[in-house]
Amino acid sequence: MPTKGLRQHLRQVRRALSEDAQTNAAIALQERISALPQWSSAQTISSYLCFDGEISTHLIHLLAWQQNKAIVLPILDPKHSGHLVFHEYFADSHMQVNKFGIAEPLLEKNKQVTMAHIDVMLVPVVGFDQQANRMGMGGGFYDRTLANIYQNKDRPLLVGVAHDAQEVTQLTPAEWDIPMDYIVTDRKVISRK
Repeated sequence: MPTKGLRQHLRQVRRALSEDAQTNAAIALQERISALPQWSSAQTISSYLCFDGEISTHLIHLLAWQQNKAIVLPILDPKHSGHLVFHEYFADSHMQVNKFGIAEPLLEKNKQVTMAHIDVMLVPVVGFDQQANRMGMGGGFYDRTLANIYQNKDRPLLVGVAHDAQEVTQLTPAEWDIPMDYIVTDRKVISRK
């Protein structure tokens, strides 16, 4: 199946999950993410707010706040088209909806967080395979933002996050696709080989 068709199919699969399935997936995801060996020492977690059937990270946020960890969210970079910046997020943050219909915190310069200060980055996934390859939404925002990530010694752990139903047999990554260290779903953890 061509990439565009596969992406549409997988988005439909996750949107079709029942409310109960979504709730159970969020609970299982929180358990698996918090069991990663890097979680206990992590101080700053980059996450996302679920959209278009994505697996919810809200329980991860609650746990992080309970453990005095910071949550940051990606925001469309107003200065560099096609890139993301990362911003502190709290339960009472002032929010806006971006051009894609995704909620994000209102940009405040003093609440931006650099990549060097992020310990774990949760990246939403449309599709994935057993080699921890990730298919995103197709806009390339994470890939452009993370393009030089492996040149930094203080880089975050990259964790692709998806419903287990979004697994495919094999993805062929493009040269610009940034590989994940892990893919974590509601049912499993795949480590990059």
